[in-house]
Amino acid sequence: MKTRTIALLVALLLWLTCALPACAAPAADPAAQVEAHISAILRGQMARGGADSLQAWIDTALTDSVGLGGEWYVLGLGQLPGFEGDLSTPLAALEAALAQSSLSLTTRQKLALCLLAAGGDAALAAPAAEAAGQQGIMTRIFGLHLLNNGCTAGAQTRESAVGQLLSMQLEDGGWALMGKNADVDVTAMALQALAPHTGDPAVQEAVQRALMLLSARQQPDGGFIGMGVANPESAAQVLTALCGLGIDPAQDERFVKNGCTIMDSFAPYALPEGGWSHTAGGGPNATAAVQIFLACTAYSRFLQGLPGLYLIERTGAAGAAGVPGAAGDSTADAADAPVSVGDIVPAAADGNGDPAATDTPTTATDDDMGDPAASPAAPSLGIIGGADGPTVILVSGGWKLWATAGIAGAALLWCIGLLIRRKRSPSSYLAALLVAAAAILLLWVTDVQSPESYYRRQELPGGEPIGTVTLEIRCDTLPAGTENVPADGQLLPPTRCPILAGDTVYDVLIRAAREHHIQLDARGGPGMMYLAGIQYLYEQAHGELSGWMYFVNGASASQSCDCLPLADGDSILWAYTCEMGADLN
Repeated sequence: MKTRTIALLVALLLWLTCALPACAAPAADPAAQVEAHISAILRGQMARGGADSLQAWIDTALTDSVGLGGEWYVLGLGQLPGFEGDLSTPLAALEAALAQSSLSLTTRQKLALCLLAAGGDAALAAPAAEAAGQQGIMTRIFGLHLLNNGCTAGAQTRESAVGQLLSMQLEDGGWALMGKNADVDVTAMALQALAPHTGDPAVQEAVQRALMLLSARQQPDGGFIGMGVANPESAAQVLTALCGLGIDPAQDERFVKNGCTIMDSFAPYALPEGGWSHTAGGGPNATAAVQIFLACTAYSRFLQGLPGLYLIERTGAAGAAGVPGAAGDSTADAADAPVSVGDIVPAAADGNGDPAATDTPTTATDDDMGDPAASPAAPSLGIIGGADGPTVILVSGGWKLWATAGIAGAALLWCIGLLIRRKRSPSSYLAALLVAAAAILLLWVTDVQSPESYYRRQELPGGEPIGTVTLEIRCDTLPAGTENVPADGQLLPPTRCPILAGDTVYDVLIRAAREHHIQLDARGGPGMMYLAGIQYLYEQAHGELSGWMYFVNGASASQSCDCLPLADGDSILWAYTCEMGADLN
């Protein structure tokens, strides 16, 4: 009777855990959340740079990283309410970077915007503003940001730039780099640039359509999916956009799902040792940290009644996220007490940002992204090695009946042992059964194979093919001579692949990779799979906006690759991008 009662209680507890909303508890105070995130991220940066004060980090490690991703911290600090530090050293680095002739237009515009935030001369940023729209939607967005901040651009005006950006709005209400399906990140970034112009009825109408789209795309935990996977960067972009539009993301019912706010959605990406991951369960990620820092800066500005993040002004008003005393006379003992950003002291070696491996502003050389062996894997169906690579782990079954019987037998022997020792407590037997059940479950969802066995050509799984599709994998956006990049930039030329009923983009890619010995790093879970790496070319290994995108019949898709079904004659392209698709033809 006791055993049955315990089992019923456990089942009831599990049911209640699954049934309750993820954020049923009252949400934390937004101002406190903002302050905690900003303080922790900056502490991690200081520790990684070996700096004993915020100003020391600004003058050394941050300045050295300008042009490699660190410029975003310059913009965030310049816009952080109450910041009184000196940005003259990174400003000089920004001026030097803008003088280079080899920069892409988008990079030049970003650097120019950060230069303005550091107190730089708008005349130096003007040439970047003139490039608005010359290379797609991203140059139009950043060009409008520069125009919004007083930069001149010849015949280009704010009004004309606004009109051109509005003309690129898609039927679903959002914006995208290409194709007909809106992308959450690009839509949020377009709203950030349009925010100062909502007095124009046409802009207001476009903004409301986009907000409806973003609200519909918001997930039950308050977060968002970008490029097929839930991630904090997409949520951070939406948070920044809402603050720029004067919308409180913690109060507007359109952006609170099941009691969960956008700020709440960051929680699954916070790492126990500090830092932030790109995917839940993933390793430290520099871009996730800086995007959350910028979003929290935008929210801090909103809470104090200041303009959006990208309307540049240096503020001196102290506030919840103020940084007075940036020279850093704090003591290390203060690190354990509740502090404001103004009391920042260096973090320990594993402080937020994982100074040993995470929040370096340059993403091009992050070990955790560039070296798959060094990257803590996200929840995944496995890393598929090359022909001479590691053992392959995939979902399957087969020989496992004997192993299941062995586990069950071991559990039975354990229970017999308990009886012999006169252990009468039902909890002891329940524990043995739960351990056995967990072991059997793990056994049946994994299959360990050698590379030779895995890559041996096999027939299609059951069923008759319903047609064929064309699959191509290319990385020609990367310079010739880049490691793992073929001379022609093609990892797989256009190849005909048979499909079964219900096959998705992911199914076809997995089978083709097996047949052609192509390494894949697929991460996520059912309905949320995405490709972190193909043939050892990883996301963010070649810039903060780099990674793999897929297109079906020339159109980008906002859903996960394991959710998009295929039809006979479809054409699939996987392409590596360094500019979130803006560099793809």
